[in-house]
Amino acid sequence: MSMIYSIAEYFESIQGEGPYAGSFMLFIRLAGCNVGRYQDAEMAPALALHPRHSVCQSVLGRKFICDTDYHYADRVDLEPLLVQTRAQHVCLTGGEPLLHDLRPIVRRCLDLGKQPHVETSGTIPIPDDVFRDAFVVCSPKIGFLPENRGKVHHYKFVISREDLSNGAEDVWRRILDFLGDDAVWATVSLQPVNGLLTVDADLAVRLVDVIRQAPGWIDASLSIQMHKFVGLR
Repeated sequence: MSMIYSIAEYFESIQGEGPYAGSFMLFIRLAGCNVGRYQDAEMAPALALHPRHSVCQSVLGRKFICDTDYHYADRVDLEPLLVQTRAQHVCLTGGEPLLHDLRPIVRRCLDLGKQPHVETSGTIPIPDDVFRDAFVVCSPKIGFLPENRGKVHHYKFVISREDLSNGAEDVWRRILDFLGDDAVWATVSLQPVNGLLTVDADLAVRLVDVIRQAPGWIDASLSIQMHKFVGLR
């Protein structure tokens, strides 16, 4: 059995973000993205320093430099990777992994007794069976499809210093306006806009206070990109 996909990279590490932070995973970064932009007048100085990285824009409106290089690297048969890894979790990420048909990978993970995870921007339809069989994390970007509401287990909002300019109440108002009915059941994490290899610890501390002020029915947590703290990818 072979499953050949265009990928940017693959590696084993701990998950640094969201509710599975600290879990050992096989990461498969599929090539390509539909939301990253390599030209942006506002972000031109930062892009000049990081030419293989693009600008993303959170659904809350702020732009930031994407911390991943999702350029195509090779066509890889994923079957040996899934069979040989000792990781019990397999993270399908990007770029935007849903540019590819993830259903064969998800099914194979389940056959092998592994938990598949999918990390998406929410800008491409999430297949029903992918939502059913994988743990779907969405870091929503501009262009999020309303049809994907109800198909996300965990929302991860990337928060900048500018997002905090009007206080915690404004942050939660915008998040709740975006989530709609998903606010009742999906879990949420707030993650500071970090550097490519560094963490903005001060912003993370400020987000703790924002989380403290979350509405009582929201299951909210802090995501800090733990892998960067310990020098892992």
